[in-house]
Amino acid sequence: MEDKDKIKPGTAPEKKKTVAETIAELQEQIQTLAKGNKDLTEKDKKNQENIAKLLAIADEGRKENFDAKSRVKIAPKVLITLLDKKVVVGSRTIMDEVYKTPDGKWFENQTHEYVLEDGTKKILNLPEYTRTRERVLCEVVRVKEIPEKMADDGTKYFEYEVKTPDDRLITLDYKFIN
Repeated sequence: MEDKDKIKPGTAPEKKKTVAETIAELQEQIQTLAKGNKDLTEKDKKNQENIAKLLAIADEGRKENFDAKSRVKIAPKVLITLLDKKVVVGSRTIMDEVYKTPDGKWFENQTHEYVLEDGTKKILNLPEYTRTRERVLCEVVRVKEIPEKMADDGTKYFEYEVKTPDDRLITLDYKFIN
């Protein structure tokens, strides 16, 4: 006889359960679980009623304030223009010719002067500018309204402080955003 088959002193052999006893235990466990499930269902129903009541009596303004506070804030992003890896901070039109060619086609010749962040100026015609410029997505750190100035269309004038991808802060006129 092997060691595992020997009964150790002071221990009784394990009594095998009958099928009827096992079924009775399982039915008892099922009843306990069903009662717990019923309790949870009732509690959930009461909670849903309370939520519905609170929403019905809640002041819309307070609800909106709560929703606004709990929203994840997403920093606004804008596009800025780079020429020669420098931010464009100003521009002016030098030449703007529009004429009709003898064969009936319209032709437009525009030349602009672009002021870069380091104060250098670059003169480019419009097609060359659109080919050489680089557009970069930047995070807006602050938007500042300048009450002394008015925008070209008569509305409020804004300056944007943006954070470039290389972590520099640059203040730009609203015209040079997007």
